[in-house]
Amino acid sequence: MISHLKGVIEEIGADHLVVDIQGIGFKVYMPSRDLSEAGRAGEETHVYTEMVVREDFIGLYGFSSQFGRHMFNLLCTVNGIGPKIAMSVLSASAPEKVAFAIAVGDAKGIIAPGIGKKLADRIVLELKNKVGPAGEVPEDYCEAEGIQASSLSEDAMKALISLGYTRLEAENAVRRALKEEPAADLSRVIRMALGTFAGKR
Repeated sequence: MISHLKGVIEEIGADHLVVDIQGIGFKVYMPSRDLSEAGRAGEETHVYTEMVVREDFIGLYGFSSQFGRHMFNLLCTVNGIGPKIAMSVLSASAPEKVAFAIAVGDAKGIIAPGIGKKLADRIVLELKNKVGPAGEVPEDYCEAEGIQASSLSEDAMKALISLGYTRLEAENAVRRALKEEPAADLSRVIRMALGTFAGKR
């Protein structure tokens, strides 16, 4: 199996790029978000890959992060979802955002061509217990990528703690806010949490 490629970009297409490695060109299909970050023709790139082998097709799919590849593989385990739809989901939203939407049960947050309400509900149902609490990036992926794990809930808690609330108070308030309104953005979650504290006074 080919787990990653590091070489020079030879060609960039609408949904793929060709990576030249010592004279051999590898065609790699990528989500549009990752494709835009891969680089320009003639530049060196590094992509994490997953090979899909079927009776009538062999395709190599690439991602800018290991977590993106992880989410692609998870999405492909859902009944009714193949590589094409999984790539569509990851083209519409960053993998961390998709993971968060699944974790909080926000089926509406999984927006992509080919994904209707019924299929979005199925994705949440089948993957909710596999993406981690609040859609946080797993620590092992963070270590591999050299990034810090973060999520909307963590950012909201940090904001509340900076205002003088304890971590336990912040965690409980954020949890209640997200339970009441799973699709809320960061500012909305913070306002709702502050409203919870105000109601206790």
